[in-house]
Amino acid sequence: MARNILAVVAGFVAWTVVFLGLAAVIRALFPDAYGPDGAVIEALPLLLVLVGSFIASVIAGYATARLATSDEARYVLVQAFLLLVVGLFVEISSWELTPAWYHIVFLLSLVPLTLVGGRLGGAR
Repeated sequence: MARNILAVVAGFVAWTVVFLGLAAVIRALFPDAYGPDGAVIEALPLLLVLVGSFIASVIAGYATARLATSDEARYVLVQAFLLLVVGLFVEISSWELTPAWYHIVFLLSLVPLTLVGGRLGGAR
């Protein structure tokens, strides 16, 4: 059980590291796309950040499934729910910084792409 919980923690950490790393690279590549308050004023960087989120979600699900010792699907679902709850909090707190379409796509992609990663990681 402890290893399964650690699998969820590891998946969450993997999502965070991948997403924040890619977001930092995108911000460095497109410095003029960000306002002084952090608002994003161009679509291309937002689309690239979404792609980063998609990649991070698949990796999180994959890592969780690979590290869980039993009932991988259950722990991947826990991972997906955790990412959604944290994502909701972050997106609501930063709603005015990006267009609504970005928030909606970001949130709607978290669960299914985490589950895709879990299926990929669970196929041993």
